[in-house]
Amino acid sequence: MSRKKTTNTRTGYYASSYSKDYAGRGSSMSRRPNRGPSRVKEVLIILLALLVLAAAIFGLVKLVQHHQAEKGTGLKTSSVATAESTTANVGTARVLTDEEKDMLRNSEKYKNIMAHKEDYPEYLIDDLEMNPEILDFVADYLKVQPVGHGGLTAAEKKAAHPLFVQWDKRWGYSPYGESCMAISACGPTALAMVGYSLTRNEQIDPFNVAQYAMQNGYYVNNVGTAWTLLTEGAQHYGLAVTSQYKYTDDQMKDALEKGGMIILSVGKGDFTVHSGHFIVVYGYKNGKFQVNDPFSYTNSSKLWDYTTLSNQTKNAWIYYKAGSEAAATASTTTTTAATTASTTAAATYSATATTAYTTATTVYTTTGTIG
Repeated sequence: MSRKKTTNTRTGYYASSYSKDYAGRGSSMSRRPNRGPSRVKEVLIILLALLVLAAAIFGLVKLVQHHQAEKGTGLKTSSVATAESTTANVGTARVLTDEEKDMLRNSEKYKNIMAHKEDYPEYLIDDLEMNPEILDFVADYLKVQPVGHGGLTAAEKKAAHPLFVQWDKRWGYSPYGESCMAISACGPTALAMVGYSLTRNEQIDPFNVAQYAMQNGYYVNNVGTAWTLLTEGAQHYGLAVTSQYKYTDDQMKDALEKGGMIILSVGKGDFTVHSGHFIVVYGYKNGKFQVNDPFSYTNSSKLWDYTTLSNQTKNAWIYYKAGSEAAATASTTTTTAATTASTTAAATYSATATTAYTTATTVYTTTGTIG
């Protein structure tokens, strides 16, 4: 603990002044000068100096923060300003405003990566262009050994529905299939969020689920994570699961009210520039759904309406803790994207992309994979 430097007391000040001014001149109080106005002036000067110093320090702090942001490091977290946002899970995580995203895209670190983008996996560059949140991760990609480890933070253990991101440096560089977890492990990361949230088993983290997926054949080369990880793998981790092409707005809300969670496989759109991605739906607030996107803090800070999610959904899974009352009352009928999609649903999903829908359901039927 630091200690303040001892200063003269008010009494001490006058005592020392008096002894100096009147040394050898006797003790007549009639000769003591009136120092009242002078003393007030001195106090005002000191206060003014302190204000100037405080302003200078504040300006220096803002300058350092701006400089750090331009370099792509130490970016100050912005508060989410909209009323339709939720930061329950991301807390003070790196939720970026559009202005901050543009700042990162104009930083020297970002420009240097783009000048040498042939040195990086193409998908990683695509991801960076879509989401500059991962700038620091990409900047270290060529320097860090491709290894990873599991483990949860104290904050994650306390959160009801913790957000895990696949490019977290604890596991993001670790191999997954032909690439790394940061690029391809949205499936294991999503399942880890659901598994830990419902069971509180601390062994269920993105790294361990990804290892389980690869060791048990749930990763398909050149395709991605097999959808069967989200059913068979979920059961391995103590979850009860039902699945179908899409659930209605009311079905999703009902599942969440019963303590369940939902994983959606989504196509190219708000959440990915690639053919498939997995996101977690964990809550309902202000008439919209709360989402944990394993790729984006910013997406995870927003609320999403049913139509926006449904228009991008390729399949959905509802989860409960195995053995719970909600699991016992839930339907045990598991359907696939191909058998559930009625003519009306297919038309809604792909009114302008029938070919995309047909291809998706065909691939799923033959390989059980998409996303």
